[in-house]
Amino acid sequence: MLRYLRMAVRSLGRKRFRSWLTIGAVAVGVTSVVAIACMGHLGKEQIQQELDQLGLGSVMLSVQRKDTGVTLSNEDYETVQKLPEVDGALPVLMQYTQSRACGLVTQCAVWGIGAGAEQVIALQLLHGRMVSAADVTEAGAVCIVDESYARTMYRRSNIVGKEIVLTLDGQRQTFTVIGVVRSGGGLLQGMLSQILPTFLYLPYTTMQAATGSDALDLIAVQLDEGCDPAAASERMVQLLDRRKGGEGLIRGENVAAQKENLGQVLNLVSGILTAVAAISLVVAGLGMMTVMLVSVNERTREIGVKKAIGAGRGTILLEFLTEAMLLTLTGSLLGLLLGFGGAAITAALLQLPFHLDPAMAGGLLLFAMGIGLLFGAYPAYRAAGLHPVEALRRE
Repeated sequence: MLRYLRMAVRSLGRKRFRSWLTIGAVAVGVTSVVAIACMGHLGKEQIQQELDQLGLGSVMLSVQRKDTGVTLSNEDYETVQKLPEVDGALPVLMQYTQSRACGLVTQCAVWGIGAGAEQVIALQLLHGRMVSAADVTEAGAVCIVDESYARTMYRRSNIVGKEIVLTLDGQRQTFTVIGVVRSGGGLLQGMLSQILPTFLYLPYTTMQAATGSDALDLIAVQLDEGCDPAAASERMVQLLDRRKGGEGLIRGENVAAQKENLGQVLNLVSGILTAVAAISLVVAGLGMMTVMLVSVNERTREIGVKKAIGAGRGTILLEFLTEAMLLTLTGSLLGLLLGFGGAAITAALLQLPFHLDPAMAGGLLLFAMGIGLLFGAYPAYRAAGLHPVEALRRE
């Protein structure tokens, strides 16, 4: 094999420019596949992480249809909270509205939550404190804001003690900031600012007092570890249906299953994009086959001489296959280096975690080598099949 490798290097060195063009074509194909696959993986991980930060427990309970007049109440929340499989429950209200501070007006999503909300939804406290039981009991005019809101309005992170004005049910009300959290999906807010605006959090009783209704939009439930979310959701739905005196009135949504389904969709999209990028590898393989066929025509007399002095079909075949594999291997390694290097730099610039996937690199290398073997086989077969006398006659 070393002899065949030396012969391949010598043969390719005769046409250095053409050889490097072929290597470059393979490298571009591999780089595009690696870049798309890495970016798809990074995007999937980041979106899943942002969805995890949104939290909302393992199961979300809500009414099936709002036009039936059925609502979730504080009593329903207390009933669910006492169930043995429930580790924590949180009453939730949500309203899109406007907030005013420092002379600025911005759209925001106001969430009504209870005490201990950080146990059910992912809220990481940066400054101040969370909503307490006393805030809920007194329906206090206090709020928690996320860090992006604080920086937008006040150009700094810690704004504990500041006052903001919210419009709730058409009425303006002043609230004192008691805490600043890092939550709400920073990446998602940046990409989908119209759908996921800034998040603010109030005691749910404060929102009920402002709207004049004790109805809850949903109950977020955190289940005990090891509990089956689907079975637990069905039991809770049946319990609340009986309380409401009907069937099919309450809906239970398994958040973990929804995230898993979204992950499958993201995997499918990433796979399709990677497959499209892999077409460039096929194009590079066709280009390499063309170059190898030209090389066979240029070296016809050389092949004839080798056959005349005893070289067999297998020797000629292996010689040209080695050249094709060497071109593909060099281009693939260069493409992997450029692809993973570019992905790592992009991840660093976007401050995203980057992990080198050896399995993907190995699989892609084998795929590229297979392309090289496939498209190099025909030129090698053509070269091995030349008759020595006919080859020597050709000029």
